[in-house]
Amino acid sequence: MTHRHALLAGCVVLVVEDEPLVGLDIAQALTSCGAQVVLTRTAADAMVSVDQTSPSAAVLDINLGSHDCSAVCQYLRARDIPFLFLTGYSNTLEGWSDIPLLSKPATAPQIIDAIVNLLKA
Repeated sequence: MTHRHALLAGCVVLVVEDEPLVGLDIAQALTSCGAQVVLTRTAADAMVSVDQTSPSAAVLDINLGSHDCSAVCQYLRARDIPFLFLTGYSNTLEGWSDIPLLSKPATAPQIIDAIVNLLKA
């Protein structure tokens, strides 16, 4: 683990991903750096988890089944929790162009580096 990755040790990271295997891959990458991961599959569960865990940062899939993650974005922004998008789509949500975007499939180092950058900003 590099010094940069050590910055994740002890951090709580919310991962909102509707594909279970993708969510588990992201969680595994983050826990390998010492982060605590809260994995949810829906916007509603994500917002409950924010209130229960006060995450340091979040990783959001833009498309969550039949809904997008815009409600989660608003919820996180209102609480000053930094987040990024990890999506299979080439563009971001309308109105959220300032949010970092990683394209799927992203590697574990790419995801880790992106979250470290969020936390350092």
